[in-house]
Amino acid sequence: MVLIIAPNLEGSSRFGIIVSRSLGKAVRRNRIKRIIREAIRTRLSRIRSGWDAVVIARPASGQATMSEIEAALEALLDRARLWLDTKDD
Repeated sequence: MVLIIAPNLEGSSRFGIIVSRSLGKAVRRNRIKRIIREAIRTRLSRIRSGWDAVVIARPASGQATMSEIEAALEALLDRARLWLDTKDD
């Protein structure tokens, strides 16, 4: 997956999800979007406010399990430093 972020003036973080047609038919694409959306929803309280983010699913996401997608999303959020509390404190 790929994560693109930009600051916003909203005071809350917003997420968009892009799943290309190359990942399969509508059923598969919608399943991938549902999994990513759920992974974001369960972590939203720990994500910094004031950011717009776009998650782009790559072909490997089509065969990935929910736990693999969640791990990839957490790694992306960690690299982007979007967590509220860091583990280094």
